[in-house]
Amino acid sequence: MASYVKEIEVAIDYMEQHLDKPLQADEVARLVNFSYYHFHRIFYECTGETIGDYIRKRRLTEAAVCLLQTERSILEISLDYQFDSQASFSRSFKKQFGVSPYFFRKQRLQPISLQKMPLVDKRLEHRLQQISLQPSFERIKTERLVIGVKEINNLHENQFKQIWERYFQREREIANKQMICNPEVRYGICTAEVPLSLHHLTELTTFYGIAAIEVKEIVEVPEGMVAHTIQPGEYAVFRHQGPGSELRSTYDYIWGTWFPSVDFELDARDNFEVYGAEFTHIEDEDSIILLYIPVRNR
Repeated sequence: MASYVKEIEVAIDYMEQHLDKPLQADEVARLVNFSYYHFHRIFYECTGETIGDYIRKRRLTEAAVCLLQTERSILEISLDYQFDSQASFSRSFKKQFGVSPYFFRKQRLQPISLQKMPLVDKRLEHRLQQISLQPSFERIKTERLVIGVKEINNLHENQFKQIWERYFQREREIANKQMICNPEVRYGICTAEVPLSLHHLTELTTFYGIAAIEVKEIVEVPEGMVAHTIQPGEYAVFRHQGPGSELRSTYDYIWGTWFPSVDFELDARDNFEVYGAEFTHIEDEDSIILLYIPVRNR
């Protein structure tokens, strides 16, 4: 599908210019000289979303920005972004962001799910090369016990690099006290004291980051480290290929594109990353990190 990059770029640029104008998916296909059916398939396979979904989500994102940055009425914003009525806009908005436009504006919410940014340049390159657009699903049947280093974190500051540095300085202490399950596999875990809703998770929301390794049983936890349990259940597993510095783009796709298009929602278990045999180095272009996202049916 890499041979269609130019056509996709042209189509996205055209859609971005027409978010506040009438626009149909077949019109976009004609622009790049494809039948609607053929370009629909190409666009979906390359980006993980349909042309219509891309237009709708980007319109909703821009409308959300207007709600926060202007005093224009909800009806006016609805019509500007090509919704038939305020009611249809409100339904779509709530499906995308989990709250009504009125509540969103009143509470001045800025959730990470708002970050449905234009799919251009590095974002498009990432979508084409560095992520499995459709996850596999894995049901973890039993608890996994891990021991590691735990620190307060948030998305804005992202202290995971420092957490991993502290962990590797002390990893040998864990192996000295209990049986390691697999010395080639390590876990990066995000956990919170109370369940976090995707629609209320922001750049400054506090959670805990844990860098850890799985053990067969908890015998003794070294001082200053923690034991933690990864809960069983259903997980969507995304495959990220490339440097760790690009992980945020993968999460942005999951939060802003994948979740709004499926009949799953984020479950109240921890999400975690697996650094296994295919992981070579945090900045290696060929390195593989598996992202486990806890899901449940809506």
